[in-house]
Amino acid sequence: MTGATTTTIKPIQHRNLCNHSRSSCMIGTNFHNWEHADSPRKKLFISEEYFGDETTVLLECELSSDILSSSQSSNLKTTFNVKDVVCRDPPHDLSLSHSQEFSSFTVDDYPYLELKNTGESSADDQNRNFQQHEEAYAHNIQVRQDHVVELTSILNSIGTVHLSRGDYESAMKFHQESLAIRISNLGPKHPDVARALVFVGMVHDECGQYNKAKKNFLEGLRVQRAVLGNDHVDVAATFNSLGVLCEKKGDYSKAMKAYSVALRIYRSCLGSRHVDVAVTLNNIGQVHSHCNEYEDAMTAYQEALSIMKAILGKNHRNISATMHNIGLVHASLNDHDHALKIYRDVLQAQRQSLGDDHPDIATSLDSMGRVYEKKGNHKKALRFYSKALRVRRAAWGEGHLFVAITLAQIGTFHKEVDGDNTKALRRFTEALKLYRAQSFKDDNSRVTKILQDIQFVKALISLDKQHQQQNP
Repeated sequence: MTGATTTTIKPIQHRNLCNHSRSSCMIGTNFHNWEHADSPRKKLFISEEYFGDETTVLLECELSSDILSSSQSSNLKTTFNVKDVVCRDPPHDLSLSHSQEFSSFTVDDYPYLELKNTGESSADDQNRNFQQHEEAYAHNIQVRQDHVVELTSILNSIGTVHLSRGDYESAMKFHQESLAIRISNLGPKHPDVARALVFVGMVHDECGQYNKAKKNFLEGLRVQRAVLGNDHVDVAATFNSLGVLCEKKGDYSKAMKAYSVALRIYRSCLGSRHVDVAVTLNNIGQVHSHCNEYEDAMTAYQEALSIMKAILGKNHRNISATMHNIGLVHASLNDHDHALKIYRDVLQAQRQSLGDDHPDIATSLDSMGRVYEKKGNHKKALRFYSKALRVRRAAWGEGHLFVAITLAQIGTFHKEVDGDNTKALRRFTEALKLYRAQSFKDDNSRVTKILQDIQFVKALISLDKQHQQQNP
């Protein structure tokens, strides 16, 4: 089996004109309700929670003629659930004031917006309303230039939803549309164009198209440095994205360089006790762990943990993520019992804060399965892998990339551990089918590996049949 997966906390691009920094570390169930009531007939209802590496948004969207051209100011309205639309790119140039009791913010700069939490809807409503929102964009909406950023932010939101659902073709379509609109209206040397380039790169990254992702990240980085300077937080976030990319490719030296640049910028701009600093320290710890530098990894994780506990509280999702990574260090050092204890504590915290069907639950179950595999308890290991698969299917659907990856992992378990080549072939074939559904070509690293695995187990099955025929 391959090594356990560390939990990367991915960066979000900050708004260059916004005093409220959108940290990639803000993960969990903290709700921030934005309100403005000056113009009740012109409103954009958005409820957001920091969830994963994304900001989950919305509920009701009604775009007025202030945003659309007069010829296109007809009824563009739709309703979503909080967990449906994800916005990494908040409205441009927000002035935010903090309300301690409700952790809410007031939008001072947008008289045509009212932002507030309006509740949740059923799963059927979520899918139907998300489809309605997409259909509204199927029309040729003419965008007034001074509202390009707001509308393209919504396009990015829809694209990010598709990305989280594993629909990479649709995700790319919306992010590329946003990029094209921004280039056309803002010019190629604009920070929002750079941000859109990074979004496109993230889709390529998730598809395993690392060279294309790197090209987008570097192009976005060049624009950011030219427009914002070398020490802007957006520059740091893009370096963090580059670090994640290099880490996935196994180029740990370049990953460490990228993370180190991000860490320096974050400390310079935000201070040493900021959540973005903790995010980057967590990711630096992962690189040390990959390189078997476990003492350095533990030092980085503990510093990240100290910052996050002070800012986010002990039950925050990011704290569970870093604790999980600490558990991985103990597992790598063959301290299996200690690792299992940490995983159980993390799993309990995750279930309390996220529920039983959240993807983070699957990550913990998967790691526990790996420990049991190392301990030689293969039956229990397979049971945990299967639980992780069920959670990922429940959370993301049958066709998600992570479901395919989990199927491939279970296939590898059968191939390398219990020798059940028939089951291995079935899981590998299921995984390949999902990769193909994502339009992955044969030169994709995941497809190449799965094709090799299928060929290998088919050969073993054939040899076994020949042996049985010769020795009935």
